[in-house]
Amino acid sequence: MSGLDAKRLTDREKDWSSRFTGKLGFPLYVYAEQDSVLDTLTAMAAGGAPAGTLVLAERQRRGRGRLGRRWESPAGASLLLALLLRPGWGPQEAGLPLLAASLALVRAAAGFGATLQVKWPNDVLHEGRKVAGVLAEGRVEGDRWRHLCLGMGVNVHQEPGDFPAKLLVPAASLDEAAGFQLSRGDLLAAWLEELEALLDAIEAGRATAVVAAWKEAWPHAGLTGVDEAGRRLRLDDVTAQGALVVEGPGGREILAAGDVSVALPAPGEPA
Repeated sequence: MSGLDAKRLTDREKDWSSRFTGKLGFPLYVYAEQDSVLDTLTAMAAGGAPAGTLVLAERQRRGRGRLGRRWESPAGASLLLALLLRPGWGPQEAGLPLLAASLALVRAAAGFGATLQVKWPNDVLHEGRKVAGVLAEGRVEGDRWRHLCLGMGVNVHQEPGDFPAKLLVPAASLDEAAGFQLSRGDLLAAWLEELEALLDAIEAGRATAVVAAWKEAWPHAGLTGVDEAGRRLRLDDVTAQGALVVEGPGGREILAAGDVSVALPAPGEPA
């Protein structure tokens, strides 16, 4: 069983929600299993669920990331979540919630001693390996979002052998990054607190400051990456709307979406 009728973990809901300090995360739904938490939240949003609604599952049968990629995780090892927003900004700034969510995880993890980095547009890394990915889907009416569903998968308790052998991007877990086993409930509460502060700043017209803070955790500025078409691009900047500024074969470009693979140079190797 999946969707709204699936088995809820009510004790977990009470425990974890008691740690939340702001507006986000209420109401909280924690399921043993879902096809996709993002699909479940989208159905709730269409039914009028309030901003701040949060859905988690211990296991997903059809979890997905950007570009239709599958997100796989052993049951109970990750935070698999979807958060409902009803923001005041429009789809022309669709990159901002991705940057805010990834930066919020960097800041939350730092509170547990883990050092993470961000990768445009939606990944969080530890030493070049993927710890988390963010996905945003929503419905637009006029020049505003009717709703925006922010999905995120975070590797928390995985051991190296838990990851599939043929991943496109090498993976890591937050336990590894921190050096001890984290509390998923405490990590979730810290992420929500950091995210709420960043979203409030965007709503207040301070998106430039949020992007500037994101860039402090972005190690790829000035490096050369390869896009989905195989073009080599120099990564120059990120705009106040969350778009990537690159220098390509035809000159300067601004990418609102896409995927650019980039690796940090080895010590002594030119960028």
